[in-house]
Amino acid sequence: MISDFRVRFGLDGSWLPASGTSSVMVVSEPLLTNKDLELQPRDGNRYELIKGQLHVSIVPELMHQRTMGDLLFALMCYLDSNPIGEVLATPGVILSDYDGVIPDLVYLSNERRDEVATGTRIYGAPNLVIEILSPGVQNMERDRKVKLRLYESALRVNDAFICLFPCVIRSLPLAVLTRALVLAELG
Repeated sequence: MISDFRVRFGLDGSWLPASGTSSVMVVSEPLLTNKDLELQPRDGNRYELIKGQLHVSIVPELMHQRTMGDLLFALMCYLDSNPIGEVLATPGVILSDYDGVIPDLVYLSNERRDEVATGTRIYGAPNLVIEILSPGVQNMERDRKVKLRLYESALRVNDAFICLFPCVIRSLPLAVLTRALVLAELG
């Protein structure tokens, strides 16, 4: 299902510098859609689509998973006492035809859940997105730059995006997490 194209110039597929060059090669790259994403193998890798480009990552390391588990537990305990919404681990979030991602955790207020989580995926922006950073240049580039730009453009004005390093989260006070939920709820 190829529905759009992006053109790159240059022998290596990169954009040409403003000054130009003597040799030009035009390369068409298809933009993928979420329909294409559904065709990816179920092999344990994370397949995400950002601006029509496929991003594949392996299963996170144990430190990442422990951090996510600790954070999920803390948030679920808070929400058990304060039923203002729900937190979900690694849900599929569809933001557009060309953007389908798997954040580590999302928070949906009760109202937003009724708007965007009515099927098998979340179709729209959650109140709060949490990405736990994994080591590695490609992971950092994707989470701190590519996904951050996507979330900034997709999330509503009052929504929040939190990026956490695994080595820091274990000492993060619960008050910080609950404050993030309260701010997301007030948004």
